[in-house]
Amino acid sequence: MSFRSLQVAIDAVDAFLSGIGLTLAASKREALLVHPRASTRFSTPGLSLRGLPIEWSKTVRYLELTIDNRLSWRPAVDDLRKGNRKVLSASS
Repeated sequence: MSFRSLQVAIDAVDAFLSGIGLTLAASKREALLVHPRASTRFSTPGLSLRGLPIEWSKTVRYLELTIDNRLSWRPAVDDLRKGNRKVLSASS
């Protein structure tokens, strides 16, 4: 899928949701690019939502799961470890 068609899809989803009385939260816009070469993130054209740029992120949090641009479990495991440390330190 090209970035041009991706931008068209973003605009279409936004228009559809607006048509049924819903809106996308423009303040919570971020995108995750999964690609084998890290340098691709820097040469990739930007996307936008209602004229506001969508930021490229290395990690995103979705439904309490942290996903990174390599699709590894590392960020999710690190989050669980941090949470467990807080619980352990609070209980001792």
